[in-house]
Amino acid sequence: MNKNYRLLWSAFLVSDIGDWLQRITLPILVLNITGSAFHAASLYGVSFLPWLFFSLLGGIFADRYNKVKVLVAGNIIATILSLGLVVSFLQDDINLFYIYVLTFLLSSVEPISHPSFNSLIPKIVSKDYFAKANSNLQLVDNTLNFLAPLLNGFLLLWINPILLLVVNTGSFLVSAILLMFIKITDSGKNLGQNVWQSLREGLVYVKGNKVVLSGSILFLGTNLGIHMFQGIFVYYITKILNYSTFSYGIILSSAGLGAILGALYAPKVLDKFKSGNLIVFSTMLAGLVTILLVMNSNLVFISLLMAIMNFCGNINVISYVTLRQKVVPKEILGRVVSVTRMISYATIPLGAYLGGVLADKGIGIEIVILLAGLIRLSAGVFGYISPLRKGN
Repeated sequence: MNKNYRLLWSAFLVSDIGDWLQRITLPILVLNITGSAFHAASLYGVSFLPWLFFSLLGGIFADRYNKVKVLVAGNIIATILSLGLVVSFLQDDINLFYIYVLTFLLSSVEPISHPSFNSLIPKIVSKDYFAKANSNLQLVDNTLNFLAPLLNGFLLLWINPILLLVVNTGSFLVSAILLMFIKITDSGKNLGQNVWQSLREGLVYVKGNKVVLSGSILFLGTNLGIHMFQGIFVYYITKILNYSTFSYGIILSSAGLGAILGALYAPKVLDKFKSGNLIVFSTMLAGLVTILLVMNSNLVFISLLMAIMNFCGNINVISYVTLRQKVVPKEILGRVVSVTRMISYATIPLGAYLGGVLADKGIGIEIVILLAGLIRLSAGVFGYISPLRKGN
């Protein structure tokens, strides 16, 4: 891999370290303040709402402007917002409204900058290395999934969790500095269209490409199932099953290990099988494994199932991202990424909200997990009968 890719990878690594510390710490801080599964799940859902509001805007930025500058600006803004979140938690009288607002604003940076990140890869990496490049990036995320929970559980015993949010703030700044050194001949394009025409072009392309569209719809269902229970998973493990936060960290680390193996294995299976088939069958298997979560409360059993689930999850994500990069023209890739992300993320807030509401209404969390698994399995069945299986 070339210097530009190494810089991009390094920037992603640094920001992801801080981001994962925040993802684990923030729900625990809110849960400690409120004692409510609803607030923990709702805050989780709020963090995904910006994908509905700003994804398309991010696609336009990616295709109109210098992608590196978009990423740098996004990280600088995230630094400021993350600092605001730290200050809010330092107040004697913590205002949950401010926490929600700042979480929403901070979460808005990623949907605006992500299309630039994803569409930058074909500009700095040759087509033959798309799968490897995507796999290496997923590997960063998954390694942190494996390590961060255990480290966070240990750090929470000795360090004020707010300091972990400070690390997140610094990570955005370091990431911005690294991105500044990426050199590409991408001054942005004047598309000769207004914003709505640009949006329409991306929407029309996705609508016309049945393979890409079918993949987005599959992930629409998948994300509904995943986030119905993921937002309340910490509540289920620590309050219902009465495991410690350290045990919860072990489960998350097991899930991360499975994801690492999935990221390492994905390029190999992509060389042998159609991307569409990999997406479909890994989704089905993940749905079945989710259903099995309610069959046993043993820590080892849950950890193993989460590892298998995340292994499958990485196979289908890497397969779809690589497929999309191969079939979509570079000049419209940013908008296509934003449209497909918006579609697939549309059910995340709904899933998190439903999970929290059902839990607060007294419906067993086991039932919520069962429903989540059935939904994910159904998404795989949809993919099986859709044009997605034709995707190479």
